[in-house]
Amino acid sequence: MRVFCLLFLLSVASPLLALELFGIDLASANRDSLRQAVKQAGAELIEEAGENSFFDAYRSESLLQDSRRLYLGFVKADGGFAFAEYEFPQLRNPRMLRKLTERYGPPETVEGKFLTDTEYRWRQPPLEIRLRQDWPAHALRLSYIQKDRLQRLRREQAEWLQEQRRKGDKDRTDAW
Repeated sequence: MRVFCLLFLLSVASPLLALELFGIDLASANRDSLRQAVKQAGAELIEEAGENSFFDAYRSESLLQDSRRLYLGFVKADGGFAFAEYEFPQLRNPRMLRKLTERYGPPETVEGKFLTDTEYRWRQPPLEIRLRQDWPAHALRLSYIQKDRLQRLRREQAEWLQEQRRKGDKDRTDAW
């Protein structure tokens, strides 16, 4: 009986915990469905990932107030969602922090080197939400990350860079 109750509670609670963007569940999102949903929501495409790039870039002013860009990353091998990141042209947004806290609860706070380098994290397995200041770009970033897929994407990118270096080295030796 206890097992049945637990299974029932998990089946009822799981859909409530789904993390969605543009009506797409990020835990199971793929490249085609999320791209289509973002475009239908009114995002203006800047660049779409291809053979030589690893993420899409959109103008996002019409999607999320005060944002300027939305970046989407997908694992090349299977098209699975790795990350979505909004970029804001300021270093602080207390309203955004308050909204995220209301929606996902109190964040885990990660202190940086300076007092102003605080990063806020919310875990919504298998995803993580991060709100952080990007000082070099003078931007605030709101990220939705599926860590295992982001690691796969980074491996793909590292392998691609290594292959480009090999090709470059071969081209230089062929020139002699």
